[in-house]
Amino acid sequence: MASGNAQLAGWIEWPLIKGVSQDQVLFEIDGTLSNIKSNKIIKGRLFESENLNLIASHKSLSIDGKSKINNFPLKFLWNQNLKDNSEKISFVAAEFDIDENGLEAFNISLPDGMFKGISKADLKLTIKPKYPTEFIVKSNLKGSEININSLGWSNKNTKKMVI
Repeated sequence: MASGNAQLAGWIEWPLIKGVSQDQVLFEIDGTLSNIKSNKIIKGRLFESENLNLIASHKSLSIDGKSKINNFPLKFLWNQNLKDNSEKISFVAAEFDIDENGLEAFNISLPDGMFKGISKADLKLTIKPKYPTEFIVKSNLKGSEININSLGWSNKNTKKMVI
């Protein structure tokens, strides 16, 4: 899935009896993942990170930090509950800047001059294996200019907007 290094510390409690169930195994691990690279985490995209935080327990697994996807920077938190989660659903919350480079990195093609500037954005993903990923992107587009020439519309004079 990915290459890199891990420096982890933690504990595990495993009863020394025959037929141990998953509910009887308790653990907590935290640490740092470094020099991470993968072209499989997001198919067709290069995921890279210098350092990520990992926290794992018998209840959940989470990874967070700053990374780049096709050289597009973002900050994210990925979390998956390990208990009572037979469908293996996980969640991602990310923060990034919407700009022309980001649109290009994700193959979002807009007419020339339609989008200019940089705006903060939040992304939420719900990942369910075997189902399309659900996502929500929110931004107030402050710092960006959008021009829809065919409609004669621009957000230059718009006071507040959220998409």
